[in-house]
Amino acid sequence: MWLGDDDEIEPGTLIRSVKFLEDNTDYVLASGAIQYWKGNNRMFAENGFTFEQKSRSIRSVLFYSRVIYGGMFHGLMRRSVAAEIPCRNVFGNDYHFVSTLAFMGKIKNFSWIGYNKWFGGTSRDSRAYAEAIGESNFTGNYPHLKMAYDAFMEVYSRSPSYRVLKAFPKMLTATGCSLGILYCYYITIFPFKIGGIIKRSLGIQYPFHARLRV
Repeated sequence: MWLGDDDEIEPGTLIRSVKFLEDNTDYVLASGAIQYWKGNNRMFAENGFTFEQKSRSIRSVLFYSRVIYGGMFHGLMRRSVAAEIPCRNVFGNDYHFVSTLAFMGKIKNFSWIGYNKWFGGTSRDSRAYAEAIGESNFTGNYPHLKMAYDAFMEVYSRSPSYRVLKAFPKMLTATGCSLGILYCYYITIFPFKIGGIIKRSLGIQYPFHARLRV
């Protein structure tokens, strides 16, 4: 389980997750909802990341098409499976890691709160985070374009987990993963951000809790 040094696990989360994984051997990741905080203010809970489809490629693509904050990276994983997935020093490594997990097995995201995560630190700003991990200025300014490229390359050539796919299914999966990221951001998030900028420029109140929720 990957844990942030400033985050907290809800009591009982590990016991519930271990029991589920012991009883369901075809699942590789179990997580409660991830609760996000800004200081002492609860902002929202991230859930809806259960992937139980028979097709491993569909599970991988669907994760990319839904993920916004990547909190599922902090769920409880099967060590034997997670150990096979390389961690890369790239923007959005948590996206690629969990998507590969979804390819290798089913994922369960329960409705109960399992993990508390705080906004802040280096990752609060894409430019600062890109600089901190040695990524380019382009990545800092257009992180989702870089993540879409990395998602394609992860499936098509970088990750050993996808070598079980033949050439054409691998190309389809890689393309689907890349498009999934672009769809998630530029279709479901970006229009809301533009709308928020317009509203603020007109002096219209636009509270944080009214923004896009997962």
